[in-house]
Amino acid sequence: MKLRLNFNSEQEFQNFCNQLFSAELPSYQAIEGSGGDKGIDGLDKNTVFQIFFPDIKNRIKSKYIDKINEDLVKIKNAIKENKLNIERWIIVIPEDLSADVIIYLRKKSEETGIECIGWGASKLTELLGKSPHIKKSFPSVFSQDIEEELKELSEKIGVLFNPK
Repeated sequence: MKLRLNFNSEQEFQNFCNQLFSAELPSYQAIEGSGGDKGIDGLDKNTVFQIFFPDIKNRIKSKYIDKINEDLVKIKNAIKENKLNIERWIIVIPEDLSADVIIYLRKKSEETGIECIGWGASKLTELLGKSPHIKKSFPSVFSQDIEEELKELSEKIGVLFNPK
């Protein structure tokens, strides 16, 4: 079963990622992209983050590969125009990537000289485990987790007041 985080919008997913990366990476800078972000949604030292939230119907291999190709062109241009030293490019999506897309990212790493990797639901969940307070900012996504935590807490309180 493919692990997927169920966000309601691109903006909600972007906000989540920016909070999560800011908590995990002290030098992370979110990029406001209304005037054109040059394919850069976030920066951490020599790493560029591209946060991508396609519609569910577009979460297919060909769409991911198109996005990778499109944004790597933008990154190469940004590197050239701004004399940036970029060593790693990370595409961040709300689900885990297929093997074909991961292999394609490896191929692009060799072609571009930039390490190209994908972070999906598994990586985001791992990072969230280190900063669980971020869940509170996204109750529509993590309400089930909160409900389960409340149920467990209620059971523990019940045991305290009603010992067998």
